Amino acid sequence: MVQANVYDFKIRNIKGYTFKLERYEGKVILIVNTASYGKDSAKVVGQMNDMQAKFSDELAILAFPCNQFDHGVSIT
Repeated sequence: MVQANVYDFKIRNIKGYTFKLERYEGKVILIVNTASYGKDSAKVVGQMNDMQAKFSDELAILAFPCNQFDHGVSIT
């Protein structure tokens, strides 16, 4: 299947809920590959939280683990 644009992608979150990125249409989407246990992880997550709070009307930050431990998050 050919994806027309980013809003056609579906995401399954860590709780198993699937949704389309179209829910973020009109916002800047920052997609980040995250590490949970790296030495700078807490700092980076804190910075992303600060950015999200500051720009919540214009910005959607989507953080995804690298999934090397198969925690069930996926983009299709």
